[in-house]
Amino acid sequence: MDNAHYPFNLFPADVILPALTLSTTMQSITPITQLPSDKVAAFSEALYNVLQRTHTQETLAHIIDGPSRSPDTSPTADSLSLSAAFVAAFQPSSLSFDTIVLQDFAAAAANTADYDLCLLNLLAQAIHNLAATLWREFHPDVTPPQEFTNEVYTAWERYPAGHAALVGYWAETRVFGGVVAFDHTPDGGVTAAWLDTGSEVWQLSAVQVRERGRMPFEKRAWAEVRKDRRGTEIWRGWWEREGRDEDEEGDEGEGCGHSHGEEGGVHAGLVEVARRMVEKEREEPKQNGDVPK
Repeated sequence: MDNAHYPFNLFPADVILPALTLSTTMQSITPITQLPSDKVAAFSEALYNVLQRTHTQETLAHIIDGPSRSPDTSPTADSLSLSAAFVAAFQPSSLSFDTIVLQDFAAAAANTADYDLCLLNLLAQAIHNLAATLWREFHPDVTPPQEFTNEVYTAWERYPAGHAALVGYWAETRVFGGVVAFDHTPDGGVTAAWLDTGSEVWQLSAVQVRERGRMPFEKRAWAEVRKDRRGTEIWRGWWEREGRDEDEEGDEGEGCGHSHGEEGGVHAGLVEVARRMVEKEREEPKQNGDVPK
């Protein structure tokens, strides 16, 4: 890949990053940049590919527009410009994740099912966190209306991000085709990725998890389908488990589809950077003597 045309600042190959600090703290958050440089590069490229998709930027633009405009209509031109500027200004170093989730990705060997599942988990959390952050920045203290929520994931009082998490799940549904969850074994291992669309839950194929070529994901004819997640071990964070109490959060195993504590976020200062980029673009025609359109 040509780094000269890549918007993220990746660490050079000869830079040795500090080893990931392991922690048993349930709410331990670690910056993505604490991973080895090859893992940071892989995550950055994968996230960039998701963010550059038209429907992803439209989803972020809808969040910027907020309650004043229905997400069933096209987002405004201003919000689309701000969404594009936000993506251009965004860097993976602004994201932090559950320490154990990063530990699992760091330990996973490339070109394995564990690696692919861990990477998809990080991508889903990144989109979720970006969406929640944008909502908080542009609509502080505003409870998301129903059209910005997923009909299944409504228990905001259980979610680490509170009301903003409702928008995170909605954004996942728009970008991936459903909320990304993982099937867990009794000992905490992760065997497969699933999409919870609200009306049903279906399993992603290994090829879909690895290549992520077409999003939102499309259900294959041979995909295993369930009516819902009840009676299963399909979940991502402990707060998403059916019938779980918050005081039970510490008894699960580990795995790349598992999150122990609060989800990380993006530095809100990026929103201000994006605003300035848009303002600069609007001022440039005037400086060049052109007539703004």
